[in-house]
Amino acid sequence: AEIHFLRKQNEALSMMLEKGSKDKQKESEKLRESLARKAESLEQLQLEYTSVREENERLQRDIIEKERHNQELTEEVCSSRQELSRVQEEAKSRQQLLSQKDKLLQSLQMELKVYEKLAEEHPRLQQDGSKCPEASDNSFDLFESTQAMAPKSASETPLLSGTDVDSLSCDSTSSATSPTSMPCLVAGHHMWASKSGHHMLGLIEDYDALYKQISWGQTLLAKMDVQTQEALSPTSHKLGPKGSSSVPLSKFLSSMNTAKLVLEKASRLLKLFWRVSVPTNGQCSLHCEQIGEMKAENTKLHKKLFEQEKKLQNTAKLLQQSKHQEKVIFDQLVITHQVLRKARGNLELRPGATRPGASSPSRPGS
Repeated sequence: AEIHFLRKQNEALSMMLEKGSKDKQKESEKLRESLARKAESLEQLQLEYTSVREENERLQRDIIEKERHNQELTEEVCSSRQELSRVQEEAKSRQQLLSQKDKLLQSLQMELKVYEKLAEEHPRLQQDGSKCPEASDNSFDLFESTQAMAPKSASETPLLSGTDVDSLSCDSTSSATSPTSMPCLVAGHHMWASKSGHHMLGLIEDYDALYKQISWGQTLLAKMDVQTQEALSPTSHKLGPKGSSSVPLSKFLSSMNTAKLVLEKASRLLKLFWRVSVPTNGQCSLHCEQIGEMKAENTKLHKKLFEQEKKLQNTAKLLQQSKHQEKVIFDQLVITHQVLRKARGNLELRPGATRPGASSPSRPGS
């Protein structure tokens, strides 16, 4: 009976063992399948990691290339700005030169108007000269005599009486200011000065002052002529006392000194007039052509400046686009880095979970 009980117990234990081994086999198969799936997923993750790393390297190379291109664009912008500043300075200098040419053209036009007016008045002056030949001869002698006259110093000038000095100061108020201001005004007309010219150029104030000086000199000469005739007349020697002969002599000397000063002032005024020749049409046309060329060159510089500004704007747009692309690439790199960190964390956690299951298949064979 005990043997029969042991046999039943042995059969029950063998059945339990067989059942347990079947369960262990099923569990081990499940673990093997899970391990195969984990290995496959690990291999897939490794492949994905490799592709992501290659993509990261490619993106880094693209970033380096973009940075190099960005640096080239920055250098191009700097060079364009330098070229733009140079063109602006050149345009400014051309503009100043053009304004100077315009001022010179205006002065030439004014001179041309003066010459035309002189040419219109020249026949009338010749007609007046034919009517009054003495006046024309005197003016010619006056112009010729002033060329050979040398200026006297202040020590050689005789003293004047109070009335003579007052009369001279009243008659030459306009001529006192003209010598200081006239050289600056007439300096622009020196380019047409010519020794063989047939016209005289000067200010009307100087002409009026010269006319007053000549009139005053003629008055003094008339007075001196009267005094000379009175001194040489025989009645004055008979009727006049002995002491009265010195009075007409002092008046005569005073009038002579005054006339000398008048002539000196007239000679100084004559030096303010310039002998000029009327410019030909060829010179005016040449100047106008030069101004036209300057305007054309200025227009060309303005066009070049506009092109440089447009090029600078396009370069700035390209630089902005490259910065935007660089920002997009950087954001993509950040996302890739986060994905790689997650994948690395998953790879570090999953092998630890499979280690306990790896020892379970060895249990049935124990």
